[in-house]
Amino acid sequence: MFVVFMIYNWDYKFEELENKRKKCYEWGVQIADCRFRPLNQTFDRYNSRLKEQTSDDYYISPFWADKQVRTFRRNVRMQNICIRYNIPLERYSQELERLNCRKKLIEITVT
Repeated sequence: MFVVFMIYNWDYKFEELENKRKKCYEWGVQIADCRFRPLNQTFDRYNSRLKEQTSDDYYISPFWADKQVRTFRRNVRMQNICIRYNIPLERYSQELERLNCRKKLIEITVT
């Protein structure tokens, strides 16, 4: 299994990284998403559980928005799970993400 590191929330815009993510999916490659944070920034209060945050909470590139950061992370997570379990992206579900039982995985992939 191959993994590519992708730095997001940086100089490359959301649309460009989404295109690269989709190409990685075609190739069956997982992504290790790495959020850019300047070295001189002394705080990082990013919280994935909150619905919305601003650049007062964590660094957001001028080319990105908080919603795009969250969307990209969600898309990468979905893609990685589908590649890991060898199922089409259309078959992704949160139940699959929380899968604890091998039997359920077999049921999901067979149907």
